[in-house]
Amino acid sequence: MENDINIINLVKKGDVRAFDILVVKYQDRLVYSVFKFCKDFELSQDIAQEAFVKAFRNIDKFRGDSSFYTWIYRIAINTAKNYFSNKSRGAETYNEDVLDGALSDLSLNSDNPETLLAAEEMKDAVNQAFQNLPDEIRSTLSLREYVPYKIDNSNVILFNTQAC
Repeated sequence: MENDINIINLVKKGDVRAFDILVVKYQDRLVYSVFKFCKDFELSQDIAQEAFVKAFRNIDKFRGDSSFYTWIYRIAINTAKNYFSNKSRGAETYNEDVLDGALSDLSLNSDNPETLLAAEEMKDAVNQAFQNLPDEIRSTLSLREYVPYKIDNSNVILFNTQAC
């Protein structure tokens, strides 16, 4: 984090190329995190790019209360939320891997078409329920399930509070 602060200070002083270091360092991680939220790789890349542009334009507002990644992640998630709210509720779905693992007991050891159908219907029902959750709860679940953060770091990202 200290190295990021040094880089950010260079950017604040006008060294535009220093920001490239942050982009290279966090780009893949941010795209992956956004992908887990929106389930569309190209859209995830676009949202991450937009988040970096917003961060660059507002670098003077970065206070250093949290890590740069926490800040850029919050910008990216807000950008994704805005995108989906503008599209009148986007196509976010629950992580297929998590859901498949939970349903494996139903269908893994079965060649029975009825059991396979029941598992698929259950998966669709969970995805529909996830889709109907309020944005804040979907964000919380997405962050908890998809991004390897400790709970106190999740609070910083979701509620812009200080970690304990």
